[in-house]
Amino acid sequence: MGSIEKTTGVPTALVVFANEDLWSSLQSIAYFQERERLDGVFIYQTTDRLSAVPAERLRKFCSRRWPALRVVLPGEPGAASAAKVAERVGDWRRFRPDVTRWVIDATGATRAMLGGIGTVLAADKAFEAIYREADGSWVALRAAGGGQLDAAALATPIPADVTDSLPVTELVEILAADVAEIKFRESRAPEPLTPGEIGRIVMTGSKCNWDWSRMYARP
Repeated sequence: MGSIEKTTGVPTALVVFANEDLWSSLQSIAYFQERERLDGVFIYQTTDRLSAVPAERLRKFCSRRWPALRVVLPGEPGAASAAKVAERVGDWRRFRPDVTRWVIDATGATRAMLGGIGTVLAADKAFEAIYREADGSWVALRAAGGGQLDAAALATPIPADVTDSLPVTELVEILAADVAEIKFRESRAPEPLTPGEIGRIVMTGSKCNWDWSRMYARP
């Protein structure tokens, strides 16, 4: 079985692939940020709007949540091909030779990109790769020759609750494409009501289809 070994003190870089569903990227980033010495996040995006727009949302989220974390999002998008993935990831490795451990979260990669990940794994032992299955379980990916990949269950998978510490408002902003910014306020203190007032609120509810704001405004 594959495992994510804790390597405290060893600089770790994480590569993620931006697409519509950023949840796996959020989980892997949060996991390595909290439990490892995460030195940088490298976001691979393509010209497809379904990749480019989420990539920018992910960059902003990481920069705001973890200001000291290096987040790299190239201005020139990559291509959805194995060759370009291998080339760009290799460039990132040469750009940061001081980072000795590289983890690739391949969940957001398209089928055409996976061959590039296999090439990288076969060429450089500094790399390891993980993948989140549709049921939420995580597997380790291994090079199987010819750009192919084999999968094995992770002995220490990323826990589903790893993102529980992230603020809900920030998660809504990054996951809801049509939301630019969430504004919220604290709930006001509870207000005591008499049995008669509660009865009048219930009577109003039956007349306004149980619209809670109208029920309370018209007791």
